[in-house]
Amino acid sequence: MCFRKKLWSIVLSAALVLGTAIMPANMIFAASDNESQLQAMAVKSGTLQYGDSFKWTLDSKGTLKITGKGFLYLSLDDLGDIKNDIKKVVIGSGAKEIHFSFWSFSGDASLPKLAEISIPLTTKVLSGSLRECENLSVVTGGKNVEDIQGRVFEGTKWCQSTEHVVLGKTYIAYNGTGKNVVVPEGTVAVSEAAFQSNKTIEAVTLPVSVKKIGSYAFKDCSSLKKIHGGSSVTLIDYDAFLRTPWLDSLNETTMLGKVLMKYKATAKDYTVSEKVTQIYEGAFSKCDNLESVTIKGKITEIPRRAFENCTSLKKITMPNTVTNIAYGAFDHCSALAKISLPSRLKKIETGAFIFCRSLQNVQVNGGKTNTKLQSIEDAAFAGCNNLKTLTIPWGVTTIGDYAYGYTDGGGDENSERDMVQKMMWGDEESVPKLNAANIIGISQSLGHYYAKENGIKFTATKKGSALKKPTVMINNSGELSISKVVGATGYEVYDKSPYDKHWCKAGTVKAPVRKYMTYELKGYKYKVRAYRETSTGGYQYSAFSKIKTTK
Repeated sequence: MCFRKKLWSIVLSAALVLGTAIMPANMIFAASDNESQLQAMAVKSGTLQYGDSFKWTLDSKGTLKITGKGFLYLSLDDLGDIKNDIKKVVIGSGAKEIHFSFWSFSGDASLPKLAEISIPLTTKVLSGSLRECENLSVVTGGKNVEDIQGRVFEGTKWCQSTEHVVLGKTYIAYNGTGKNVVVPEGTVAVSEAAFQSNKTIEAVTLPVSVKKIGSYAFKDCSSLKKIHGGSSVTLIDYDAFLRTPWLDSLNETTMLGKVLMKYKATAKDYTVSEKVTQIYEGAFSKCDNLESVTIKGKITEIPRRAFENCTSLKKITMPNTVTNIAYGAFDHCSALAKISLPSRLKKIETGAFIFCRSLQNVQVNGGKTNTKLQSIEDAAFAGCNNLKTLTIPWGVTTIGDYAYGYTDGGGDENSERDMVQKMMWGDEESVPKLNAANIIGISQSLGHYYAKENGIKFTATKKGSALKKPTVMINNSGELSISKVVGATGYEVYDKSPYDKHWCKAGTVKAPVRKYMTYELKGYKYKVRAYRETSTGGYQYSAFSKIKTTK
């Protein structure tokens, strides 16, 4: 027996002999209060199943205490049985990043009695949502929070409690009516949607400490005409200034801190300085005179619509630091005939090169197959009517619908519109195929199977060993069982609802596990393929299993 338990035992024994005289005043209670006092000492406890190792305890006063170190994922899945008892959450020192997943399908308050949260000094990043914790009115601690990903506190009483809502080094929300707003010194980040849809703000002053502006931060601020300061800004998330007079009226090349917001000039050639940390979305959009761009900075993304409708652009030189080419980045760059993609590129997003009609040659890492490219999304090269060949590295694990090999046929606005509508509705049979389209790659790679499935010629540069396709079964409980495929590293599960025309990747099962829980909804279709990771970082795939439907 530990010392404290032994001491407590002695005190209780003495109390029974001597009465209540030796007991502290706050321990004296009438016989009728015995039950409530015993309940006050009761403690519930458990372990969180997501994130790093964290434990929780709940006392009868409704205080939930969380202890552990690392990444804390706090979810209703762990707290569902006690959600109506929680009044206060105290997170102990050690949580470096916290993700809140407090929401419900019904829309009811997920933690109806939660009024207070205490965040430790060790926490720098918050994400997720407390949106349905509508009675949350007090947030303490969090002095070192410098990044809030998403609208974590939106809809809570605390987020509406003061004119300037700030947590640590992050500016969360503005609830005032002033025309000129000064963000406090020491702020490192302006959070997502912090000023969104404010109709009165005309000017905002950012301190030198601000480095990041979150997505939608100033979206639809219809009176915002001036941004002052912000000399240290290095990152601005998508749509941060969408539909603001300030952004819409930029008529010259403009920087906000180290972010290139807008390029406006008549020069044919332009070099992005190595001091630039980010190119903002649409920065070069509709620059008709621009023929050549060289990017010298260490940017990691070519953003959404960055060069759309640059109809004279013939050459783009990107640094090897680029890992993502975003949605519509080169949409309608009709003069672009050749492009060399960086060796570290991981993703080509939806419509990145759509309707680049002159494009004939695309190379990743000089045409080598052992690149870092993993994903080519929907319609990435759709409407590239002169792109007769495309090399797809065998490290690619995702190829979207219409990614390559489809054309609009006519080459005018009407045919483009018609093609886009058909792709959106999944009308695969009526979207014209690109004549003589050819995919080059290693056999049994995903590029090989994409070519087979879409009726595109495939030229193998190397033979890969085939995997047998798996067989699948779905039992009455909705559990999908996958047969073992010799040599497989794992299995990819795809599903399609009764209302969809496209298959979606539902999940991945790593060998030796061969079980997957479906939605248990009637009429869902499932198919599975095996894959193998190669020693050189590539992937080889089997054909898909026969389709199974939930009953």
